[in-house]
Amino acid sequence: MADILKEADCYVLSIILGPVTMQSVKNFEDCYLEAIGFLAERFFINLNISKDFGWVVHDSIDGSEKVFRNGFKEYVEKTIFSLPRWKYGYSISDRVYPCLSFFDDKNCGILQCSDLIALALNNSIWKNIKDLSDNNLQVEELKNNNDFLELYWDLFKKSESGIVNGYGIKIWN
Repeated sequence: MADILKEADCYVLSIILGPVTMQSVKNFEDCYLEAIGFLAERFFINLNISKDFGWVVHDSIDGSEKVFRNGFKEYVEKTIFSLPRWKYGYSISDRVYPCLSFFDDKNCGILQCSDLIALALNNSIWKNIKDLSDNNLQVEELKNNNDFLELYWDLFKKSESGIVNGYGIKIWN
């Protein structure tokens, strides 16, 4: 699977909600919407650099999808797509197709892939935190904690010097 995604020129952008962020959120929806906003910004930055266009596909959320969809649509329109143009003259809506697309995992292979990568990343994060006495997460070491994450590691966005921290995985505090 990792080879197929590499051939398709796919890469992974992810965030880790740090302790400062987790203490400031009041509920799951706030946390999730803020995280989505942060990911959308990172996605836009990468699209703008490469002069590409993108489409955001969301995993269906059981039970509360309609409420979430309405809240997210409002959040996207007010917060993300209303951001001022960047210094290069582009806004997020110039690069990201402004459509809310929710698909069920069983009908969308890319969501199945992202779920597998997220599961491996989550497993590695918890193992890393459990093994550290100071809770100082070492992003570059995460691939060593999970055999599956090691397979997907090359898919994470990296700096020119090959660093994943801050590029493919961003700790948001």
